[in-house]
Amino acid sequence: MCQGHLLIDGLEKETLFKIRKCINLDEEVIKALKNMKGEKKKSIRGNKWIEEQGLILFRGKVYILKDEELRKEITHLHHNTSISGHLGHWKTLELVMRNYWWPGISKYVLSYHNSQWI
Repeated sequence: MCQGHLLIDGLEKETLFKIRKCINLDEEVIKALKNMKGEKKKSIRGNKWIEEQGLILFRGKVYILKDEELRKEITHLHHNTSISGHLGHWKTLELVMRNYWWPGISKYVLSYHNSQWI
């Protein structure tokens, strides 16, 4: 992929498979995909939305559709890493945003992190 997506472990491969199978597209993504269909490969580089290897990318990051379980799973994979244990909010957000994006991602990760300490 364009960003050089780095997998955390084998679990993330399974997550990417789930992302490819997810069909909960929001209206903005549907519109962007329709617009992409008529574009040539040359112009894709400047486009915010592209489709690559069965994934939808927004500005080079894997777009996570409206699927609460997928968003939770991705945040969990980056927050609870086997190497470094439980990471703080900012480090978790940084790790998630290296490869993924969805509307409200910062707020979501903060909420997830805070729920782990209740």
